[in-house]
This record gives sequence, C-alpha cells and structure tokens, in this order.
Amino acid sequence: TAVYYSLETNHSSFTASAFEEFGYNDGEEIMDMSAKLGRALFYKETKVWDMAWNTLAPTGDQDIEQVVTGFGLATLGVVQSVGQTDIVWDRSGLYLWDGGRKGGVTTEESFQYISRDIQPILDDIIHNGNENKTTIFYYPKKRWILVAYEDENSFPEDRANKVLMYDIVLRKWFIFKNWFVDSFATSAESKGSGKLM
Repeated sequence: TAVYYSLETNHSSFTASAFEEFGYNDGEEIMDMSAKLGRALFYKETKVWDMAWNTLAPTGDQDIEQVVTGFGLATLGVVQSVGQTDIVWDRSGLYLWDGGRKGGVTTEESFQYISRDIQPILDDIIHNGNENKTTIFYYPKKRWILVAYEDENSFPEDRANKVLMYDIVLRKWFIFKNWFVDSFATSAESKGSGKLM
C-alpha cells in the first residue's frame, strides 16, 4: 500500500514520486494513521508500520520499519491521538500505545490494555459486524475516551445508540445514557472552550 505525501514546506506539492510503500502486496490496506513530529504510524488490520524522518522528500531520509505484527485495527479510522500516545482499537481490545517510543521496553510492553471492563461489549460489536458503526473519540478537555456503538438490543436500530466513556485520570469506564451519536467534535478555535459538541 502506497502513501503519497507533500513536502513539509509546501503542502500542495504532491507529485507522482513523493510516496512510500508499507507492506507492498501484503493484502492489507492502511486503515488509519497518526502523525507526530518527525514520524508517523500507519495502521493496517494486523500490522503497524513506523516512518521517521528529518527531511520528508523523495530523496529524503525516511526510515520505514514494520514495528508490530498480529496487532492492528478492528475497523477504518478509529485511531485517536492523545499527545504522543494513540488510542487504538485492535480486535483484542482498546489500547493506549506510544508506538514503542519509550526507551527500555519492548514494543509489546508499551501497549496499555484499557478495555477489560467493556471487553464483552467490544467482542459483541465485532461478532455482530458493527465495527463500521462504532466511533471512538478523544475529548481532551476532560481527558475522556468516548466510544459510541450500536447495541442490537436497544433503539434506535441501525445506528450508534449507546456511549461508553473512559476517564483516563480515574482509569474507569462509565455509561452515558440517552446519547445518540454518529460523530463527535470539539470547539477548537483559538479562543474556543474545547467543549464537546
């Protein structure tokens, strides 16, 4: 799978030669990515690739490495960034992951499993094929992770009809009742309140 990019100093400079391959012909598409200063993580269904650079250009110094096998995303577009950490929904659960960036630990040791208390719900979502109706969102003002999903035993049907909230500070899950959410957004303008909308 190829990813095309622009030059860092010219965001409209996409060219045919400005691309990188991540697992060419491995049968998996890139499902999401997260970008940090000078590096990016590319998530597939069962693999994660890391690209670091000082100069991002067709003749630049990109260093590409597959950092994880057997771990990836349960569905498209569910990675959320919390500073240098990502919220990642793998088929085995929800994790906070720093991309293996902390020294002294292996990549696998850098995963923080946070979904033990809601794992049966996540398993049901996958079992029922409702991953693509699930939205994960990080609310920075409160340091909450919000998960909107469809509970097939609740109404309205065929849409997200339940919301779970993980408080990163308390390390606990809570249920929000009577929220029907298809997407989340926060106020992000320079003088914005950061309120959940």
